[in-house]
Amino acid sequence: MKRIFLSALALMIGAIGFAQTNKSTVVQEGIDAVSKVTQKGGGLNEAIQYQRNVGGLVKIYQEGNGNYAKQDQNPFYNGSPVGIENPMRGKDAIAKIRQVGNGNKAWQTQRWDNEHAYAVQSGKRNESRQFQSGAQNDAYVRQSGNDNKATQNQYGRRVEARINQHGHGNTAKQTQNAPAKGESGWGAVQDEFARINQHGKNNSATQTQLGRGMGRDASTGNLVKIEQHGNSNRAVQNQTNPNRADGDERQRNLAKIDQRGKMNNAVQDQFGTDGTMKINQHGHENYGYQKQYAIAVGETAILTQDGNNNWSSQLQSGSNNTSRVSQYGNANWSKVTQTGSGNMNTVNQSN
Repeated sequence: MKRIFLSALALMIGAIGFAQTNKSTVVQEGIDAVSKVTQKGGGLNEAIQYQRNVGGLVKIYQEGNGNYAKQDQNPFYNGSPVGIENPMRGKDAIAKIRQVGNGNKAWQTQRWDNEHAYAVQSGKRNESRQFQSGAQNDAYVRQSGNDNKATQNQYGRRVEARINQHGHGNTAKQTQNAPAKGESGWGAVQDEFARINQHGKNNSATQTQLGRGMGRDASTGNLVKIEQHGNSNRAVQNQTNPNRADGDERQRNLAKIDQRGKMNNAVQDQFGTDGTMKINQHGHENYGYQKQYAIAVGETAILTQDGNNNWSSQLQSGSNNTSRVSQYGNANWSKVTQTGSGNMNTVNQSN
């Protein structure tokens, strides 16, 4: 009886010691700041929160083993102030992390006013990194599965990025870049949107949007969207807005990629204004490339491929050109190059 009692006592002490291995660090300086850390079950979870602002909110919820979360809403990056000293800088910023599972990692860094970052992780060994410097920006990451990686870097005003990953081993990166607040040209990029949805395994998606208007309140209004369903698909989108010579600062580009199947590859490059690019690929090992360049204006490129091992390239330079390519079946090949203004081409292939 004594031996049983001692064994039970030893187990109890071990359980208590294990539960106490969770760690949390909170540092706050400012006015009306709120922080909350909740750690349930398991052990070896770590939560770190730094906040120096007015009305900021940071929350971390961890359930499982070996999760790591860090939130930084301090305008002083590495001890150095960003821009001009302002006691109201960083006002009303919100950062939230929710982790359920084991070995997940999340980082959130926000430098200015009214920025919101949300990360939800369920599974094992997922990683999420979010950085924002601007105003009224929103970043969302949702990961379900194992070994997914998501990275978001945003500058400007009213910029929004979303990443949804369901599956295993998916990788997604979003960069929306403009001068940061307090720097020359701040505010030139507004109302940009980036979306990545991945369902499957080992998919890769990268989105980059760059733009500068000529005035403080210039607006680009760019949109990039990637949908991937299947395994080992790859998608890349790059959009850049130059300054418009005619002074029109409302520059809107649109790029969309939808891939369903395995080992499809799609790339979109756009340098100009008011351009539209769309790629739909269903099947396996298809390749699609679209490029609209040389300060293109009002260009449209649309590609549809349904089958396997199809290849297509669309290159356009000028203004108001339109290219439509549709390929159905297997091993179709097409290349379109258009320069000038007001040109239109259509390619339909099937077998």
